Amino acid sequence: MLQRAGDLVTDNPNVQWQALSAAGIFGREGQREAAIGSLERLYNVTGDPELKENIAHKLDLLNEERREETTSALLKRHDEAFSRIWQHDLPFVSRAGMLVLGPPTDALQCAGERTVQRGCARSWADWWLTDSAR
Repeated sequence: MLQRAGDLVTDNPNVQWQALSAAGIFGREGQREAAIGSLERLYNVTGDPELKENIAHKLDLLNEERREETTSALLKRHDEAFSRIWQHDLPFVSRAGMLVLGPPTDALQCAGERTVQRGCARSWADWWLTDSAR
């Protein structure tokens, strides 16, 4: 109800300030996307510059949290994919050794290729970018 009250354009700025608590409730309940959506809608309907600044700050924090979580998940998936290949192909080689050797490639498929394509990565960075790790 608090979120809906904030969504409605009103002449009473206190209602919009109180609507900020809806985003806080969403956040405590683990619904970050709902909190972000609530704040974005409130930002768009309010005319109060102080409230806009407050909302922008909260949005920055939530979006940074989202980016960190996404980056962390991406790094974890990349590491898991690397470990699967390492343990499958060359388990007797050290992790550092596997990093030096580079990703597996199909020499026949990659012969003459000048562009990096799936299965023809020349480095682990290329391997990840060509979607081989996913």
